[in-house]
Amino acid sequence: MVYLFFCVSGALGPLNLNFSVPRRQGAIANMRRLEPDVSLLTETLRDYPGAVIVVGNAWPFHYSLDSLRQAFSTLGRRVTNFVSTLADRQEEAILDFMKGRTEPCVVVASKDAEFSKLTDARRVDVDMQLGFNESAQSALLRHLRAIGEPAIRELAFDDMLRATVSGHALRRASRMLSLVHARDDVEFQRRLRSILGDG
Repeated sequence: MVYLFFCVSGALGPLNLNFSVPRRQGAIANMRRLEPDVSLLTETLRDYPGAVIVVGNAWPFHYSLDSLRQAFSTLGRRVTNFVSTLADRQEEAILDFMKGRTEPCVVVASKDAEFSKLTDARRVDVDMQLGFNESAQSALLRHLRAIGEPAIRELAFDDMLRATVSGHALRRASRMLSLVHARDDVEFQRRLRSILGDG
């Protein structure tokens, strides 16, 4: 599985806000329509069933995941999650989402979004005026080809489930699972039997 963070400035379908991504104070909102971007993104991902979309725009403050899926109608169930972003923490929100996740990710972002060198190696920069065009498509394809098998493997139910939970919930689940897996720990089992008075 590959997480693809969509952080492209503009409005999509009913998501007609006066802003679309967190941006520097005083920056002018870019309300370019994103339907062509999403159409080209859909075409780009056709051979990469392992790629899921996580929305990194400000839309989730106003819309549910179902609303986002409707707006990204051609991508449908690929839209698995979103990150709640504020003007000064878009990159931080993405990195926090990825904590505890071992899957690769790519960030597709407009140049007005505030990203640092932390995401340089996995970012596709999108021109604010041209949008997700052939140049951005080529850059994304290079990332997906380099990622290889996780990008082309069909997603299992467990993959989709993991993609839809928040980073915080995933980290809690991982801690709980480590306790469940303690049954494989011989020393833990010996101490447990001792406590229970069973040898």
